[in-house]
Amino acid sequence: MLVIATFLVNSALNFALGLVLASLLGPTGFGQFAVAAALATVLNILFLDWIRLAATRYYSSTSRTEDPDLRSNLDTLFLVFSLLLLIVSGIGIFAGQDFGLMIGLALCAPAMAICNGLFDYSAALARARFEDKTYSLLVGTKNLLSFLLMVGGAWWFQSPLMVAIGFIISAFGTILLLFNRLKDQGSRLAMPDRQKALVFFGYGFPVVAASLIYLLIALFNRTAIAQQMSFADSGQFSLAYDTSLKVAQTIAAALDVLLFQLAVHKVHEGDAEAARAQVLRNIGIISCIMMVCCTGYWLILPSFEQLLVPRAYHGTFRELSTLLLPGIFALTLIQVAATPVLQLKSRTWPAILAAMLGFLINMAVLQSGLTMSGLSAFATAQTIGFSVAAIAAFAVALSSINGRLPYRDLFVALAISTALVAALWPIRAMPPGLWTLLLSLGVGGSVVLILFWVTDLAGLKTAVRAKLASRGQRNTGP
Repeated sequence: MLVIATFLVNSALNFALGLVLASLLGPTGFGQFAVAAALATVLNILFLDWIRLAATRYYSSTSRTEDPDLRSNLDTLFLVFSLLLLIVSGIGIFAGQDFGLMIGLALCAPAMAICNGLFDYSAALARARFEDKTYSLLVGTKNLLSFLLMVGGAWWFQSPLMVAIGFIISAFGTILLLFNRLKDQGSRLAMPDRQKALVFFGYGFPVVAASLIYLLIALFNRTAIAQQMSFADSGQFSLAYDTSLKVAQTIAAALDVLLFQLAVHKVHEGDAEAARAQVLRNIGIISCIMMVCCTGYWLILPSFEQLLVPRAYHGTFRELSTLLLPGIFALTLIQVAATPVLQLKSRTWPAILAAMLGFLINMAVLQSGLTMSGLSAFATAQTIGFSVAAIAAFAVALSSINGRLPYRDLFVALAISTALVAALWPIRAMPPGLWTLLLSLGVGGSVVLILFWVTDLAGLKTAVRAKLASRGQRNTGP
């Protein structure tokens, strides 16, 4: 539970950090930083994230003592691909591929990618060893340093470059401060084992490549906005997308932390049928909860914007968020419901095909001229692209396990979402503000909880009762 609590707190603080930076830097400065951060994320995923995925799957407290070479291989691969990232980035910048950024920000992007990748990799190692305290210290230290350095840089210098430098120092400084907790006895840098490297790469890179394509869709759109319109418009688009995505992914990832590991555990036990049943159940739970949560988020957008979004983004934030939200819902389901099925089957390459389809659809919609003009055109095209990719991803994932969608649960979730709209629509029409938000959360939360319990949506009530009964038996046992 400490890991889940830490994850949720970290997500909330990252969400708050984005809003504070947007307010201090303004739309233009935030737009520049958002492009640099998106570029850094793309570089991290392309070169380094597959190593993190491999660590999550293959590294453990057992391998730490019985197979120290496994950690040595992972560390060496991270170093080699970090150097490769720097070389490729340097060539790109020298060739003029700076995405319209000032030279300082362009140079910071690869450093941001490596430092953030190193932090994510270290956090994955701690979680794989079930060292909850180390994981929490990592996250807590990085959040503290990020607020001090990034917000301080934005407030003192009003510069996206100083914010990027603060990001680099906070991530790398956290690893240095907790290095003794993270290191393994007997692990050393050495020539990586070719067979292990191929296993790691084959497992993680298709997932990474698909994630990269989805990021490229967003990066392409915000870069095109900056070039065709302005960095201020790119900042408006970036805040709406990044904020709404963080809200959705925080909820989905918290579910994934619990549910995916249940399926993996059954695979390790050799019970393939139980694992298949678990991933199908996971799809139902995640899809239903995300449908209801995204509906609720849309209903509170007026008050959310009024209270939490900087004034310079008002109006546009709500409009763009409404257009982007269906696509964000689809993207979230791809990442935490469809792709895990392919991971458990060790057949991850189809994820790339679904992502490529989404990218092509995004481009085609923009070129067709059938969408709205301005920022709305980019938001609509992105949503259509993500939605088509989700259909393709689920078709492939379900066919690989000979399964089908939990239609009954999805229908019930749609009914609950409709009831939520009916309950909150009169409140949504009230003047936005704190009391309107609190009333919406109170009424909406009550409606959802009651209907979840009455309908036993996705078997959640049954699961809660079984958990409580199991705990009661342990407490009353001999």
